[in-house]
Amino acid sequence: MAPPFFGGGSSGGGGGTPPRLGYQHHQDTPAQLWVIAHGLGFRPAGVQVTDDAGAPVEGVVTHPDALTTHIHFDLPLSGTADLS
Repeated sequence: MAPPFFGGGSSGGGGGTPPRLGYQHHQDTPAQLWVIAHGLGFRPAGVQVTDDAGAPVEGVVTHPDALTTHIHFDLPLSGTADLS
């Protein structure tokens, strides 16, 4: 399981954009259902999936709780999901 990643934010003092917390999931084995235990503590609003070739893919995203995201596909698929 990959650790959460941090991005965004500002390098100066005072104000700026707060750091963004997200998670990247790598699905090595093709599956119709990806179960992602991200542990973020919130239901990510942004979920972007790409296949192994880097092409964007759409799936049905559900969040059974604040620590888990499910992505359902029509066919088994491997690739990467970025959650934020």
